[in-house]
Amino acid sequence: MINALGYIFDLDGTLAISQHFHYIAYNAVLIKHGIKYTRDEDIATYAGQGSEKIFPKIFAANGITLSAEETGKLVMEKREAYQNLIEKAEIFPVPGVKDFLETIKDRKKIIATGNRKLPSEIILKKTGLQGYFSEMVTVEDVKEPKPSPETFLLALGKLQINPDQCIIFEDAINGVHAAKASGIECIGITTSFSAGELLEAGAKRAIGDYRELLTDN
Repeated sequence: MINALGYIFDLDGTLAISQHFHYIAYNAVLIKHGIKYTRDEDIATYAGQGSEKIFPKIFAANGITLSAEETGKLVMEKREAYQNLIEKAEIFPVPGVKDFLETIKDRKKIIATGNRKLPSEIILKKTGLQGYFSEMVTVEDVKEPKPSPETFLLALGKLQINPDQCIIFEDAINGVHAAKASGIECIGITTSFSAGELLEAGAKRAIGDYRELLTDN
């Protein structure tokens, strides 16, 4: 069992099996512009950075410079596609997460996600996890998304504890980099990356899902 005074959880890929919906939405938009976008690119390079940064980077990689107005239109198109996806889809929690949250139900905990608030609330409701969290930091609350540590440091401030009293759970390399930059210990969840990749990025430990923590001595 992992003991701490407080816990910070990413959402997509960490609490819920939902990261792939972002890729599907990006791909639906990009294919209209003749841009090939792979799942590997999404996971390894762009995941968690926020649409406002992701679209200019993807287009630049394809030799196209976007204006602020063009970026804004793409962001809104992606948001609409993503919202439609998660409203219709069945979304599952990461195995063992409910049992783990039950074991720490009296501890401080918060979500710190690169997603927006409304879709995050939909995902929590669909996975049955909404009752475990009373606070959330989203991409709408920060100036610099992950891999900047701002999201996690804001969450830490809301928990009102020190970095060495807290543990972050993350599935993405950008998230692990953000955790490392924040000075908070990170446990990686291998829903998006391998254990080796997460450990190399700075995670102290990597687990397949939360059932591994429930069997710790």
